[in-house]
Amino acid sequence: MPEFTLKIQDLDDDAKDLSFPLRHGWITESMERDGLRAAEGPEGQVRILVQRMGEELLAQTQIRGRVIVECARCLEDATLEIDVSVTTMMSRGPVLDEGSEASDLSELSDEEMLDESLPDRDTFSGDLVVFDRIVREHVLLEVPMQPLCRTECPGIEVPAHVRGPDFESLRRSAAGLDPRLAPLLELRAELPESED
Repeated sequence: MPEFTLKIQDLDDDAKDLSFPLRHGWITESMERDGLRAAEGPEGQVRILVQRMGEELLAQTQIRGRVIVECARCLEDATLEIDVSVTTMMSRGPVLDEGSEASDLSELSDEEMLDESLPDRDTFSGDLVVFDRIVREHVLLEVPMQPLCRTECPGIEVPAHVRGPDFESLRRSAAGLDPRLAPLLELRAELPESED
């Protein structure tokens, strides 16, 4: 059942300001298969300002909340703060299933598709506008490709009997040092200290 909705008959010539809780249950139901869970604590908020623009609707959506993902290094829980604003132009058309492409995207040129100043496009049908797909999509887009529980996360400890001869250079590369520079670091350590 949709969570974030607006009935068209409730929309007059003025902009409509809607506010919804970003419920823990909705996050779990909608995004668990993508590896996201709701974080402990207060629920987030979804605020949507909707305005008629001729036959289309302009929706400005603000999403705030917290979700839990798996840390890419240690596989423990990593809490992410979500705070994203998105502008969407919605036109009447068939409601799209998840994973399908918007029908009006074919009308956009390559330059328009790459122009980040243009609003996202979506559709609605009937007398109910559903924003669930927009909210879900933009929460997922806020998750980094390699989420970390903390920036200095060392990762999973490799047991001593499994470590190879290049383990120390791998540890340096994980700490931000290029392993190709390791011989130079060893030479530097052998040089006498200069009196600068």
